[in-house]
Amino acid sequence: MGQSRFCQALEAGTRFADSRDSSLYEFAIKHLESAASYYARAGAESASEYAMASKRLFDAYVAMDRADEETDHEKKARAYLAVEKILEASATSFGKAEYPGKRDQALRLLEDVKHERELAVSLTEVFRAPLIVSSTAAFAPPAPSYERAVGMEELEHADIRASLTPSVKTVALGEELELRIGFTNAGRAAGQLVKVEDLVPRDFEIAARPEKYEMEEGSLNLKGRLLEPLKTEQVRIVLRPRAKGIFTMRPRVTYLDEAGKYRSHELGTVDVEVTD
Repeated sequence: MGQSRFCQALEAGTRFADSRDSSLYEFAIKHLESAASYYARAGAESASEYAMASKRLFDAYVAMDRADEETDHEKKARAYLAVEKILEASATSFGKAEYPGKRDQALRLLEDVKHERELAVSLTEVFRAPLIVSSTAAFAPPAPSYERAVGMEELEHADIRASLTPSVKTVALGEELELRIGFTNAGRAAGQLVKVEDLVPRDFEIAARPEKYEMEEGSLNLKGRLLEPLKTEQVRIVLRPRAKGIFTMRPRVTYLDEAGKYRSHELGTVDVEVTD
């Protein structure tokens, strides 16, 4: 049943790509979700993940169409920002399903969307005065308090989100594992990146360090990197496991908002299995 739903969804998705008929999109999404559910119940985790990755890819195409139609440059930039998050989720799912070719396809599309967002941001800056001062001198000394950025009202301030994408979910002992960390400021004011805590699991060594940043006892020191509104930053780090097992990563990024207050965002949980 799962395979039948999946095939029907892909056929509808192909037709949707040509026609942009919303009814075909809805049909494809419904059947992909159904296929993922059937696969999961049957214990076919890779097939279920692949179905969800495909569903998210279709979601991204629809969101891209909506972003393209937006005439307000700031709204367009935020719409593209949402597309980036969908594509990151799609790429992660393709990676979990062990389809590196499809993962790379989603990542290439992600780069195209980033260029469109950056263009929209530049046009926004042309047509209105800057919302913040770009100098780090604009920040007051940090207050000794932590706050979590939650709620729509927080978008008026720095609101930095982060994601963690491993190159694979299963790696052999002694082989390399690449981690991609993406930072996005979804707020209306600049923020200073401080640190990604608890990034490197125990029994992993660093094979390739980031060029601009430093590693400190398993955490990534971001050196107060300024991230302006609707801007992104990408960091790549390569690890090498020294022991077998299943390792769980639960990193958290800390940053300073425009008022000098510490804020944080969890990157989510990522499990990596190390085999012989």
